[in-house]
Amino acid sequence: MAEQNKLNRGVLFTNKKKEKDTHPDYTGSFTDASGNEFWVSAWINKSKAGETYMSFNTKSKDDAPAPKKGEWKTLKKEENDDLPF
Repeated sequence: MAEQNKLNRGVLFTNKKKEKDTHPDYTGSFTDASGNEFWVSAWINKSKAGETYMSFNTKSKDDAPAPKKGEWKTLKKEENDDLPF
């Protein structure tokens, strides 16, 4: 079977962990034409005219989330550290 091209493709799944209205209705991932990977969050909304639509945002998978308060880890100096400072 030939390898499937995954560029410019993504998937969304129902967010089974949704607890608040602000949490996304769907979550998933997407790979752009350059091979960069993104997390996708999507919400089902209703316009003022009553039409249902989906809004979404993306975040690069390379962007590591900042540690929460109290979760900062102290880096230990490596024994082989050649840096003079």
